[in-house]
Amino acid sequence: MPDDHDPRDAVAAADLGVWDFYPQTGALVWSQRCRALFGLSAEASVDYGGFLRGVHIDDRARVSQAVQRALTAGGDPRVDLEYRCVSAADGTLRWLWALGEASFDATTHVPSRLVGVVIDITERKQRALQDRNLSQVAESSADFIAYASPEGKLLYLNPAGLALVGLEDLAEVRGHEMIDFFTPEDQQRLRTEILPAVQQYTRWVGESRFRHFRSGRAIDVHYNLFRVDDPATGALAGYATVAVDISRRERPTEDHRFLADSVPQLLSTLNPAGDLTYVNRRAREFTGRTHEELSLNWTDLVHPDDLERTLTAWTAAQASGCAYQLEYRLRRRDGAYRWVLLHAVPQHDADGRVLQWVRSSTDIHAIKENQQELQARDFEVSTRDLDLERKLEAAARRILELETQLARSG
Repeated sequence: MPDDHDPRDAVAAADLGVWDFYPQTGALVWSQRCRALFGLSAEASVDYGGFLRGVHIDDRARVSQAVQRALTAGGDPRVDLEYRCVSAADGTLRWLWALGEASFDATTHVPSRLVGVVIDITERKQRALQDRNLSQVAESSADFIAYASPEGKLLYLNPAGLALVGLEDLAEVRGHEMIDFFTPEDQQRLRTEILPAVQQYTRWVGESRFRHFRSGRAIDVHYNLFRVDDPATGALAGYATVAVDISRRERPTEDHRFLADSVPQLLSTLNPAGDLTYVNRRAREFTGRTHEELSLNWTDLVHPDDLERTLTAWTAAQASGCAYQLEYRLRRRDGAYRWVLLHAVPQHDADGRVLQWVRSSTDIHAIKENQQELQARDFEVSTRDLDLERKLEAAARRILELETQLARSG
């Protein structure tokens, strides 16, 4: 059965450029895609010298050597090369991948032709560079950073993480699952609370406890677990973790928690990055949300008219490390907005670095309503006084007019 498909359609669909080089004459034939990659019009003439001039100067010698090797009889006739080109039209830098193969005269063994394809791999190169940069960040971070498969098997753990839990290397890491890193008491919490929250909200932030694999001791951590989805399908691709060792930080005692839960204010603590580390009972009751739900999002509880200045004040405080206060409206669990007065105070270490933020919010809605009522009354009184003043002025003018008329008639 004859094939009705034009092979050029397949080449175009694959976004491939086709090139054909005749070394004995220096002639070079390019497809339209090749011309577009190098920023040349359909009418522009091309030859091998022009091609090399379009190659980035740092790659030019390497590209020329690869072509010459392929055209040398008795050697490897194939070209498999990545290089950069610079568009003649606008100077755009692109990464290209060229594949080709030379053919030789059967009698003289003189190279007669070098034909192949080229594809734009700029996006792939940029992703690889971003991955390398992220890898360098993870490798140099002082925090525990890990990545696990959708089944929970550990695939990566950075050096700081290895040191924190007492593992030697990645080979040892890959023999464990996420749950193995937790104390027995917190393993059940991972199953019943943390992972379900990640499935529902994509992220869980809070305090938990790892175990040291050598000594077995518990390690208090501020734990941030979030899901990573495949950008193409949206399916779960794995889990990423960032955890901070807080074992040396003084943990709230039961007395402290009881005290915090007993006050009428909405109390919370945040780490320097702004993640919630504690929310008292009053705050949970007021908002109708759990600690984990508030960790994922609290800005939607702020009145839309107050949100911008609320975020601006917080951003400025993070930058300065200074305490601040703010009045804004916060949505209660029943949907009603209440005016609250926020006091936020940073706790610093000996070097002046912010360890955490302590925030208290007091319900001042009744005070604000009284202020508004007083303002309304003041406005009403002022309006009445102004109306009376105008009437008195009108009466005075009328009396003056009558006195003038009497004087004239007398």
